[in-house]
Amino acid sequence: MDTIAVYKICDVTRMNRHTVTAGRNVISLMKQGSLMLNKPISQIVLENDGCQITSDLALAAFTNSLFMLLNAEERWTSENVNVTSKDTDIGNGADMYYVFADRTRLSEGTTDFVCAIQDLMSVHYVHSFMYLKSAAKFLELVQEYFLKIFTTKGSKSSAVRIGKQQRTVKKVIASLSQYESPKQKEPPLDQI
Repeated sequence: MDTIAVYKICDVTRMNRHTVTAGRNVISLMKQGSLMLNKPISQIVLENDGCQITSDLALAAFTNSLFMLLNAEERWTSENVNVTSKDTDIGNGADMYYVFADRTRLSEGTTDFVCAIQDLMSVHYVHSFMYLKSAAKFLELVQEYFLKIFTTKGSKSSAVRIGKQQRTVKKVIASLSQYESPKQKEPPLDQI
């Protein structure tokens, strides 16, 4: 029996994918994956459904699968997280906003867009979801500028960061901070 196998691995963002050779055991794959991904690895899960691989027998059974290697702070999330969706409520014909993950509705829905964004941010934090790449910069802007949530380590965005902020978000926050709203004219006292 061969003592070495070739495994397909990825990180939590699914953007960093590699093949590695390692022994046919969990410890060896974690060590090789740690070297390849340049981070400590504490668990191996199947990329497609998040099933945790904890034994050498399970590893052997899924050798041809893509494995997601996670550190202690990371959690598997579905690649198909569709976090906001707008539907029409048949009962009253109003547009309703819902938060979905893997086709499962996670919020009660609201007709107010601001409340929908609040639901969306809450679901991301309660379930430790990463931000979708297509919405990551917007959600990070909402998180930092409007909600004043600053993370000390880690991020829900996989976007490139300069220091503690994503580059584009940093520029937008700087522009918003310098913006002065036009002064409104006060109505004459006789019109009050």
